[in-house]
Amino acid sequence: MEIFSFSNQNVSPDDDQSSGNQASSQTHDLKNEKLTRLLQSVIDIFPGDLSVIDPAYNFVHTNLKQSGIGTHRKSLEGEKCFRNCRYIQNSPEECFAKQVFTTGAPILKKQIQLKNGRWVEVNCLPLKDDAGKTQLVVEFISDVTQYKEAEISLKES
Repeated sequence: MEIFSFSNQNVSPDDDQSSGNQASSQTHDLKNEKLTRLLQSVIDIFPGDLSVIDPAYNFVHTNLKQSGIGTHRKSLEGEKCFRNCRYIQNSPEECFAKQVFTTGAPILKKQIQLKNGRWVEVNCLPLKDDAGKTQLVVEFISDVTQYKEAEISLKES
C-alpha cells in the first residue's frame, strides 16, 4: 500500500471538485488528514529525534519541541532545522539534510560527539519523487552515549 507519493499522476482535490464530485474530494481530504495524524503519531513515539525536512530546511513534521516550561513547549514545525539541531555545533554547513538534498544519497550511522560529551548517531534518508529528485529528508538521531563509552572502554583495556 502506497502511503505517500510525489507522483505527478495523483489526482488533486481540485480535480475532483471541477468534475462535480465533492464527495470524492471530501474522502480524499479525510484520507490525507488521517495519514497526517498517523505520521505525526509515529514520529511522536519514536524514542530519539525524528524529523521530516523540506528542501528549504524547514521541519515538516518533528517530535522535537522548543524548550519551555512543563508541557507549554512550542512545536518546531515550520522552523529551520539547522537552528534547532543537536549535532550542528559550528555551522549550518554541518547539516546532513543539506548533504542528502545535494547528493540524493542517504547518510547512515554517522556518530558525532556533542559539546556536552554525549554521543549521537545520525541517519538521514531521502524521500524521492518518481523522477528520483529528493523531495523530503527523514532524519533520525539516537543517543548512543552508553554504547560509545563501552566501545571506548573496551579499546582502552
